[in-house]
Amino acid sequence: MNGTTKSSFLSSPYSNEKKAALEPRSKLFKSVVYYIVKDGSLDDEEYSILSNLLEKGDAVETDYITDRSRKVLDLSNVTHIISNTIDFPEYPDAEQRMINVVKPLWVYKSVSHGRTAPLRLYSPNPKFFFSDVNIFVAGLPQGDREALYGGVRALGGQWSESLTRFTTHVIALSMDEASCKTAALERKACKIVLPHWIDDCLKLHRRIDEGPYLFPNPKILADANSGKPLVGAKLDHTFIHSAYINDKINPPQPRNSIFKEKRFFIGSDLNLSERSSNTIRVIIEIAGGSVTDSLDEANAYVGCYRAGEDYVKACRMRLFVGNLTWLYWMFAHDEWASSLKHLLHYPIPKEKIKGMENYLICISGYNGDSRHYLEKLIEACGATYTKALKTTNTHLITAKPSGEKYTAARDWNCHVVNHLWLEETYAKWQVQSVTLPRYSHFPRMTNLVEVIGQTRLDMHELKSFYASEDGDATDASEDLCDREEFSSAKESLSAPKDADERRFAQISQNNVSNKEPVKSDNRESEKNAVSKDAKENASATIRSISRSSVETPVRPSTKSKALSATSAVDSPVSVTSSGGRRAKEKAAVKLKDDMIDLNDFERQKKRSSLPSLPMEDKGSQELQVASRKRKGDTHDPEADAASKKKSKVATTNIVMRVMLTAYTGTLTPGDLQRLFNLGIEIVESPDVATHVASPKISRTEKFLCALPRAPIVINTDFITHCSEEGKMLDVNDYILHDTEGEERNKCVLAESLKRAKERKAGPFHNMGINVTPGIKGGYEVIRHVIEANGGQCHLIRTPRAKKYVVSPKHPMILISSTEEGGYFDNFLKYADSEGNDAYIFSTEWILTGVLRMEVKFDNEFSLVVED
Repeated sequence: MNGTTKSSFLSSPYSNEKKAALEPRSKLFKSVVYYIVKDGSLDDEEYSILSNLLEKGDAVETDYITDRSRKVLDLSNVTHIISNTIDFPEYPDAEQRMINVVKPLWVYKSVSHGRTAPLRLYSPNPKFFFSDVNIFVAGLPQGDREALYGGVRALGGQWSESLTRFTTHVIALSMDEASCKTAALERKACKIVLPHWIDDCLKLHRRIDEGPYLFPNPKILADANSGKPLVGAKLDHTFIHSAYINDKINPPQPRNSIFKEKRFFIGSDLNLSERSSNTIRVIIEIAGGSVTDSLDEANAYVGCYRAGEDYVKACRMRLFVGNLTWLYWMFAHDEWASSLKHLLHYPIPKEKIKGMENYLICISGYNGDSRHYLEKLIEACGATYTKALKTTNTHLITAKPSGEKYTAARDWNCHVVNHLWLEETYAKWQVQSVTLPRYSHFPRMTNLVEVIGQTRLDMHELKSFYASEDGDATDASEDLCDREEFSSAKESLSAPKDADERRFAQISQNNVSNKEPVKSDNRESEKNAVSKDAKENASATIRSISRSSVETPVRPSTKSKALSATSAVDSPVSVTSSGGRRAKEKAAVKLKDDMIDLNDFERQKKRSSLPSLPMEDKGSQELQVASRKRKGDTHDPEADAASKKKSKVATTNIVMRVMLTAYTGTLTPGDLQRLFNLGIEIVESPDVATHVASPKISRTEKFLCALPRAPIVINTDFITHCSEEGKMLDVNDYILHDTEGEERNKCVLAESLKRAKERKAGPFHNMGINVTPGIKGGYEVIRHVIEANGGQCHLIRTPRAKKYVVSPKHPMILISSTEEGGYFDNFLKYADSEGNDAYIFSTEWILTGVLRMEVKFDNEFSLVVED
């Protein structure tokens, strides 16, 4: 193996004749919207060749638009910029938006291989000197492996968890590793190098020759005088690289002092070896900073997790807190940045988000850095990422409502959301409801990749990781430890970005200013009561929010009548160093608690799962009167009458609860509010729905689970028209009529609903149904449908199962598929041994049975037909 700098995977030349002869496969670039930057190295001839290849692969070209008499490149829909250089005006903005900027070679390689090539390998940015490097680390500790991955990734490279055909470098300390032996025998172009090569490239901020670091005989492991290997050199030897640096490379110049006056404390939870720790120390010192072993002397903390004594102390001391990715990002971009600007630049919690472990998530429409970003978020949340969409997937995150994955997800009842759902779930560290309109909104003329990475961490949620037991997030010496750099950074982060955020901030600040300091000894009792002042402030906030029509991707919205007043408290507020700052912060916490209690009460009252307040309940009014008499108060009949009237209005407001399914439109928070004011509440559960709105007879999980409850089934046009006209229309004019759907499913909807109403149960009442794992539609969906329709579902995990569910009054049933014929014989033998009749059906028996509200034991959907 030689020590060439460029890998053979990237360096093969393409003449103009060879380029013109390339022929892309159909739809190779179907999701690409591109712009080609013409410069001295990319002439008209190559531009013509590139355009032809991209258009044949179904890509779409964009161009400059005129804005106020000047031409600008519209980046709102661009996914790829083809250029040999970064010297064009839009590059900084494109990098910020995670738009892929690649060399023309990316197009040629993609066409040659018949699949789109990895994007990061073809970056034209010279500072990403690892752009053609794809590493696999073998045999190193976890901490060192993460440090190497982070450094290579920050400087343009890629990494993988296994040895692949794209791997260019295997990083190891010995050839004894199995992957090293495999690479040496089967991947001749793959280089096996010491981790010191990565370390020294990072220290120099230059790509240096791999030669001295190459196995089987790395030169740096031999003593130059004796020629004998150095004892222990594999673990902690630091290579003096001056003798091996290419003479053509200029010695590194001092870099921008981005870490000037920054004293870093490196957290022990990173689990770094002495070699990796030394590399990070050198990186920090190159950029003007220093590393200290004392947290008390530091003003910046770098760690892995939001846990541990060091992390908690660093947060309470108001240090800058970030992780290794944050450190590498600043080093690579020559720029100081807050770790709060990027979700993955801040330490992650050790525990995963409750419930996310059950989610299988696939991604569509995002690629390059944006895809990698989403993959890491999925992993950090505790969910499982899958490259391919399967029937077992629970969520599809897509940038646009089109494509094969999108269509399949709809058919399989998989939740389809945009990236905001994942970002806000991570930021708030709590699973967000997929029913919020902004998570399923896809603007027609905007590529959602444009707004990826703009969500920030929830500051209130972060405090829960380091606040003391009494809720105070800072120690007693907080006021004495305020650092000038922290204050300026926090003020810049907290500054509202637009007029609407300033309005939110002003409302919140006014609420805080009007509150008295809260004493810690009576905090619990105050938290349990919704104060009158809090209600009045919430009402003022709600009225102000209602007048605003701006909807941002990060501010929580709500379906309830009372829009979330906590948004005002959570909005950015500039922090000053006045003597009342501590009191204001505590008052803000108190106000937030009040708002949470108030909103929880409003939501519970709408679901009728919470008793009325004493003044809203006639029986409780007697207790209230007795209480007044004990206190010497007089009875006020007018006040009681007013309270009773107000209660009556509040509890009789809802006329219908509508569950939407297969709805293709979009309801904004304003639409939901208008509908609620008309007495129409949009709900998600069939258990509480009085009406189901669908454009047709649908086979969605919602529709099938709602039918046994005999709801009124209406057309979704009813919701659209009520929202548009601002009045309650006659629901009888919108009863669903779907002749085509009835013919297709061989059912009559009105008769099915009548059967459900008379039976007061689904068609599978008291019926046990066995199900194999690979059924069409997915096991979980079918299980929900069966159970909602009165049945008991039992998963058969192996063809040689010894236990099946049996119903006393019904034959044995197995729901399976033609691909799972191995399950049939054992099931039939078991039924025969028990003396029971047995049927094996496809999932059509389940779906059609629900739509008809009756089941038949015949051959219509049988997978085993007797002669």
